[in-house]
Amino acid sequence: ILQHLFKCDHVLYTLIPITGKKDMHNEYNAHAEGYKYILLINCGATLDLYELLEPTDDMIVFVADYHRPVEVTNIYSDGQIRLLHPPDSDDSIPEYQEIFRDSDSEEDESESEDEFGESRRRFDEATLLKKRDRREWEERRQRTLFTYTQYTFYGSSTALLLYRLAWKLKRDSNDLLWWAIIGTTEMYLSYKIEDDRYVLDATQMQNHVARLNGTPTDQLPKDCMKIC
Repeated sequence: ILQHLFKCDHVLYTLIPITGKKDMHNEYNAHAEGYKYILLINCGATLDLYELLEPTDDMIVFVADYHRPVEVTNIYSDGQIRLLHPPDSDDSIPEYQEIFRDSDSEEDESESEDEFGESRRRFDEATLLKKRDRREWEERRQRTLFTYTQYTFYGSSTALLLYRLAWKLKRDSNDLLWWAIIGTTEMYLSYKIEDDRYVLDATQMQNHVARLNGTPTDQLPKDCMKIC
């Protein structure tokens, strides 16, 4: 689907398969020079891409990945890491203030000399309260991150995501829709998604089948996109 879209816009690209985290890091370092845009397909969402790739300031990394949960640093990126999939209610993404916090100032700390002339750090009451608040926040943050990351699961098929992109660009077709159906069906048959998600995604594709072929939804075959 993506290759079709690139072909429509005469976009030149390099396709590089990878097999894991280390492979991604090595291939990025080997090919990143001279490129400003990178698209990761079905990889990268669960990794801290800032830490792993250390992209230059002018590099933009797009991510189309069905793996969950998504790394929070990618979600709250300043725009350099761009997630293509829309937020899902099943993701239960923590709020920004639960995970990130500006560093507390150390200006309230001062030093004094003891009777032996040695320098000792002195804390006033406000500084001690700040430190306690910081410690409590860190404990809450760790609990939140543990709850968010303790289970792994899958979102909707990336093929369906890219089909929606083609549809919005008014470049969809039955061929592209068929590839989206194959991608979604593979995830269902591989037990990567459950029945409820499959039904939602299948309903969307069923509507596109009717739209592209001029057939009202109620006139489609009864077993069309049906779970047996």
